[in-house]
Amino acid sequence: MLLRTEKRECMEREVITSRANPLLARVRRLNSRRAFRREEGAFAAEGPKLLAEALRWGGELETVICAPGVELPGLPSQVRMVEVCDSLLASIADTENPQGIV
Repeated sequence: MLLRTEKRECMEREVITSRANPLLARVRRLNSRRAFRREEGAFAAEGPKLLAEALRWGGELETVICAPGVELPGLPSQVRMVEVCDSLLASIADTENPQGIV
């Protein structure tokens, strides 16, 4: 996964409504198990500031999960964009007060 400089013209977000969704289960495991992070070669980061820094420094973004109404910066075309309700976002967030983006 290489970070490309092209931006999407129309950002389409996939909507997930199930707490049992495999992507959300994967994020929970990434947040809770170091061995799983090493095995996957991935980790979950939270918040708009970390997203901006990842984009600024060419991080290899795979998926951005956000709450409804959250404005996302221009993302590379290969980045999967997913929208979840606030309660689902809270279930995958690593902080007590989720910042709207994981």
